[in-house]
Amino acid sequence: MNFAGKQMELPLPDSPPFNTIVINGRCTLRREGILRVVCVAGLPMYHWKEGDWMAEAHAMVSLVLC
Repeated sequence: MNFAGKQMELPLPDSPPFNTIVINGRCTLRREGILRVVCVAGLPMYHWKEGDWMAEAHAMVSLVLC
C-alpha cells in the first residue's frame, strides 16, 4: 500500500454527553444529579456536591495552578 500521498482521516469522537462540559483538551466537568466531577486526562481529580462552594473554589484554584 502506498500512503505517501494520502493522509488517513482519524476517527474523532462525537460531541461529549449532555452532562459534560469541556474545559480544554484534557479537562472536563461532569454533572450527575447533584454531584460534580472534574476529570483531567480521563482521571477524576476533584469531586463535590452542588452547593459546596468551598470545594468548587478549591477545584477551580487547583486547576489554575496545574
